[in-house]
Amino acid sequence: MSTPVIDRLRRVAVLAAAAVMTVTAAAAGSPPPAHAENNGIVIGGVELNDNQDANLRWLSETVYPQLEGDRDQRLDALASASWWILKEGVMDLEPADYRNYNNCAETGDDVHHTDDPLYVCARGAAWQVGPGAVQPYNHSLATIEAYAASVYGSADAALTATLTEAGHPAGSSVHQTVLADHGDLRQGWLMRNPTVGVHFVADEADSECLAVGSAFKGWCFVEGTQFDNPWPTLINFAPTRAKSLANVAELKQVIGGIVDGGEGTSPTPPPTTEPDVTAKVWDTGGVSLRVRAEATTDSEVVGTVEAGQSIAIRCQVTGPTVTNGIAGVTSSLWDYLPEQQGFVSDAWVYTGSAGKVARDCTAADLGGAQPGDTQPGFEATVWDLGGTTLNVRDEPGLSGQVVGQLAEGAKIVITCQQQGPKVINDIAGVSSTWWDYVEGQGFVSDAWVHTGSDGQVAPTCEGGSAEEPTPPATGGEACEGAPYPGNAADAIAQIRARHGISLTDGAHSWTSPQAERTLRAFWTATEDVGCTPYLSTLLERAGSGFSIIADTNGPGTWGHWRSDGLLHIDVAQIEGSAATPETLAWFTVHELAHVWSNVRATEGYNAYLGVYAELGPISPYGVRDSADPQANENFADVIGYYYARCTPISMYSSEASYPGNPYDLEKFAGYHSYVKEYVFGGHEFGPGPGETC
Repeated sequence: MSTPVIDRLRRVAVLAAAAVMTVTAAAAGSPPPAHAENNGIVIGGVELNDNQDANLRWLSETVYPQLEGDRDQRLDALASASWWILKEGVMDLEPADYRNYNNCAETGDDVHHTDDPLYVCARGAAWQVGPGAVQPYNHSLATIEAYAASVYGSADAALTATLTEAGHPAGSSVHQTVLADHGDLRQGWLMRNPTVGVHFVADEADSECLAVGSAFKGWCFVEGTQFDNPWPTLINFAPTRAKSLANVAELKQVIGGIVDGGEGTSPTPPPTTEPDVTAKVWDTGGVSLRVRAEATTDSEVVGTVEAGQSIAIRCQVTGPTVTNGIAGVTSSLWDYLPEQQGFVSDAWVYTGSAGKVARDCTAADLGGAQPGDTQPGFEATVWDLGGTTLNVRDEPGLSGQVVGQLAEGAKIVITCQQQGPKVINDIAGVSSTWWDYVEGQGFVSDAWVHTGSDGQVAPTCEGGSAEEPTPPATGGEACEGAPYPGNAADAIAQIRARHGISLTDGAHSWTSPQAERTLRAFWTATEDVGCTPYLSTLLERAGSGFSIIADTNGPGTWGHWRSDGLLHIDVAQIEGSAATPETLAWFTVHELAHVWSNVRATEGYNAYLGVYAELGPISPYGVRDSADPQANENFADVIGYYYARCTPISMYSSEASYPGNPYDLEKFAGYHSYVKEYVFGGHEFGPGPGETC
């Protein structure tokens, strides 16, 4: 399942349209050696190959002295830039080609022009040049020239140094042509200068991908990626933001060792066991991939992983051959996933290789967390809280009593971990079912803790479980939630901390009196459904950067899930209505259903369309939706009325009132079964269809 490491700039056409692609470059100096000996640099558990090793050493030795700032600032900039170059795959180039890299995606596919030094990519297309695969058009020529002059005395001097070291000395036709140009050709060659490129790309890599507290872009990591088939170096060096931050920290130590005259080997001793391999579920046709207890298709199903989900492979075994007809791949390898504690066929997993990528499984591997992977007293940091505090609870789960709080950036010691309810950190774009016991305090969700790993890092707590919990299979009423905190600011902060949902201000403010009724409704609804998979699923499908905006919509439109990926709520219209608190809570769940169905090519939504074809609209609003083949408004009512099973709702102005609930009728039993299984994980909010409330 391999793919070319560099020839994948077709994805950059997307970035060019958005006018943002973060990249890197390096400093003037002699080219990297043609055959450098690899002295064992390990980043994120991956030993660098010869080209990566040679190019990283060259960047460290030549770029670092020319960067601005003190030692720490230079190392930070070069580490962020080097992370970008590694994960982009450009550091895999042969050292001789590294300086002259020139790649354009004018037709949507990669076209290398490394042998044509005068080639200029058309504006509007994705153009990467130089050692850092930097995009020249991300900055103006004037800005680039000004920085180059600050380092070399003049922009022409920077060009002369770059051209000479690239094999085009003064007096050559290429040298003269570039110096005489004052347009895109000049801009491209200035950005080929390593120091100039690193200066510009380091800030971009930080702001677009690595900055804690901000949403990251779809081209940064495997998690949240916009690409169907992530390439091997993205998988190795940028599986998640948490892992990438850890890799940048390792790069900083390695580069510091190199510039101090050391070998630049891995900053920490290699682990006692090989690290897990990060991979991605692919080409499943949108359905879930079954995780099995043993490496065979006849074995018990112990869980599922979703198409596009990032997974960790601990080890592999040979088993029955499986064919992925969508990808055209056949494999007899089976991958053991420690977090899911089971096997999946490698035919449905993208690893960047058609062969083995992990060690052979041993009996010890199949017992969950291993001694080499867990350390008592693991040190970690609270992160990405968005300015709020993190609640410490007396037991793992949002229902646990709050016994303390931790500030963003707090250093903690994790003595043990156990599985509990899943929590999503929408700021960092990560989710976790691990709960960390903080020494002497209590439990916090691992989603809000930076450990450098997506999995278990400390021993399982005594009496706890290392197995991921299943959603509740029974119900009959709303989840046991917390009371409204009493003021808007606390409610907003706690909705984010408890459920991962951000409320942000637009045309209106969530803390204004005008928004109070709506805010209380959001509190009630999220607390009522918080013990089900509903919120965590919709946040995963919404993607990083999702929030709910207090805004203004058109007349009669209280909520609008727009193409910007945000849910816009017109709090002024709601304030001016006569809607009851129960109706507003129903409305909240209805609107959030549009977010849940953001990714419609799923087994879950396809199952809904099958029921819709049989039963038709569930409500007057659903009737109005009949022209839409996706029947998405009807879908939102199917969810909303399931939640408001025994609550009288009056919502449709043209009908004056719509008494009762559609699920009072047994004819809608198909919708009821669908929502119970696919949306709320078995939880019910009232009696079954046709039964009396």
